[in-house]
Amino acid sequence: MVFLVTYELRTLDMDYTKLYSFLEKDMGKSAIHVLRDSWWVELEGKPVITQLCDQVRSFMGEKDVLFIIDITDQATNGWLASSSWKWLQERSKI
Repeated sequence: MVFLVTYELRTLDMDYTKLYSFLEKDMGKSAIHVLRDSWWVELEGKPVITQLCDQVRSFMGEKDVLFIIDITDQATNGWLASSSWKWLQERSKI
């Protein structure tokens, strides 16, 4: 399954190093940073989205906002690096 994880970091004095590391290396099987505040993350099985939100939020400040959505096999389009599209195509049935 592939999830879009997008956020807005509003806590100016917070160090987000652990958040970035979690998204890139620990949250799932594979991840790619597609936009400044957005990642595609591949996870195995059928994770519960509320648990995913709780995990990511644990690395964020109180003022920060977060949105996670399952984009597995969903029609997608946009203007991104070709490497991003290749990453998604390799993990999608579409």
